[in-house]
Amino acid sequence: MTSISGVGWVHAASALFAGLLVGGGHFLLLRFNGSLFGRGCMRWALALQVARVAATSAALFALARFGAFPLLAGLTGILLARRAVLRATLRFSDPRT
Repeated sequence: MTSISGVGWVHAASALFAGLLVGGGHFLLLRFNGSLFGRGCMRWALALQVARVAATSAALFALARFGAFPLLAGLTGILLARRAVLRATLRFSDPRT
């Protein structure tokens, strides 16, 4: 088993932070995207959907260029951001409606 160098840890920490930012934006825009679909603004909703998925895919591709460890750290950041957005959304939503 090989150890990860100091530079690898810096890449992984940066990737985790990048994943948090990308994931936060992705899942916050998902909520807005759902409201656009609900209001019937199909063109804007589809355009936002494509842009959101393309931006997340581009970020993951960029992280993959640094290796597997930064990619996994970035994906971890995205999953942590998903959890945070879901918790914030459920905290502020009214369960009776």
